[in-house]
Amino acid sequence: RDLEQAITHGKEQVRLEPENRKARTRLAVFYLVAHRWDEVLGIVAPMLQREPDDWELTNLFYQALIGRHDFAGALTVAKQMASRHPDNAEAQYLLAMEHWRQEHYEEALEAARRVIVLQPNSANAHGMMAQSSTRLHRWGPAIESAETALRLEPNNPYRYNMAAHAYLGVGDPKRAVELTQHALSRW
Repeated sequence: RDLEQAITHGKEQVRLEPENRKARTRLAVFYLVAHRWDEVLGIVAPMLQREPDDWELTNLFYQALIGRHDFAGALTVAKQMASRHPDNAEAQYLLAMEHWRQEHYEEALEAARRVIVLQPNSANAHGMMAQSSTRLHRWGPAIESAETALRLEPNNPYRYNMAAHAYLGVGDPKRAVELTQHALSRW
């Protein structure tokens, strides 16, 4: 109910001040939270025409595409974001995620490596390295990346689960069971 009130107020504010960028962006965020993807795209797309390098607008556009399950479009936007913002770890990570979602595991590894160069302590990037390496049956790098992610986020049960999968890949069920038990104790 509060969200609908915020949307109603936001629409009125945009109606009164159609060129108010802040009001339009805020309304797009409200629509995003309400899972009203087409409304987000309807607001953000024209703004991106005028400001194609704007990180916030591009990210809103990307999130709306994900919400619509337009993963091919999201990959295109993620590639644009990563090329326009090569020093932005979040842009590189979004690219890694989209490559992983599309089952482009080599590309996901490359993008995750770029994140690690920018943010060496990114548990998410190390986790992406572990997941992609696991999918490629590269068990040594999978274990190394999973253990690093686990060291960076020792209370995250998903990190234990990821490491367990890697250890199963190398034929170490004892370690995999131990890690799975740690994961279960954290859920």
